[in-house]
Amino acid sequence: MRSRYTAYTQANIDYIQQTMKLPAANLFDAEKVRQWATEIKWIGLKVIASSCDKTKGIVEFVASFSYHDQLQQMHEHSEFRLEEGKWFYVDGKILPSHPTTATVSKIGRNETCPCGSGKKFKKCCGI
Repeated sequence: MRSRYTAYTQANIDYIQQTMKLPAANLFDAEKVRQWATEIKWIGLKVIASSCDKTKGIVEFVASFSYHDQLQQMHEHSEFRLEEGKWFYVDGKILPSHPTTATVSKIGRNETCPCGSGKKFKKCCGI
C-alpha cells in the first residue's frame, strides 16, 4: 500500500500498473493516471485501518493532496491479494464520507503547510 502511494507521488505509473490485478486492472488508464499524478502535489497518507489473512489484505486510508492550491482528500477502502509472495491491488471503493474531489480548504501561501512540516505552504508543498 505504502509503496503504491510513493509511486503515485513520483508519478511512477509503471509500478502502479505492475502492482495491479483484475478486476482493478481492467479499469486502469495509465495515461489518465499519469496526467493526474503529475498535476497534483501529494501531502500525506494516513492509514485508518488494515487487516490481512494469508492471501487477502484490506486497507482503509486517506491520501491528502493539493490541486491548484486546494487541499483535497481521497478516502478509500482498498483490497489487496497475495500472489507468489507479492501483494497486488485488486479493488478499491471510494468512501462517500470523503469524496475524491471534496475540497477541504484553500491553502494560503503564508499558511502552515498541511503536511505537518511546520513550514509555510509556499516554502514546502506549495512549490
